[in-house]
Formats: sequence, structure tokens, C-alpha cells
Amino acid sequence: MNTALLGRIRDLLAQVQAGQGDASQLADALRGNAQAMEGLSYAQLRQLESLADELQQAAELEADGFESPLAALMAHLQQWLGSHH
Repeated sequence: MNTALLGRIRDLLAQVQAGQGDASQLADALRGNAQAMEGLSYAQLRQLESLADELQQAAELEADGFESPLAALMAHLQQWLGSHH
């Protein structure tokens, strides 16, 4: 697996968690980098793409002032990244 791509996603996730980044950018990075990651099974690729879609929806809800599962989704992504060094 490409550790540089995972590192970029980790960096963006940390920025969003610190309030210095946008969850929509994180979703875009997931979509773009997931396709480039070697060694991902089809199921893992679909999981990341689904997570990206959920992050995008949560970001839009937050931007509109509604509650969203953004924190839980970021925790899920962090867990996924931790299991794929």
C-alpha cells in the first residue's frame, strides 16, 4: 500500500479534526487517493469511496447548520487508517 497517499489522508484528517481543514476536501482526497492505492481489495476501495460520500454529506449538513455524524465518520476513518499502515 502506498504509504505516501495514506500519509496525505492522515494529514488532511488531522487538519479537519483540528478545525483547520474542510471535510469536503478530505472526502475529495479519499476519492482521488483511493483509486491510486495499490494493494486495496475491491471491498476496501468501495469502503473508502462510501466513507468519502458519507463525509461529503456530513460536511454539507454541518455547513447548513444541522447536526451531522462528521465526528464519528472521522473516527471511523482514523481507525481504518490505523489498521492499514
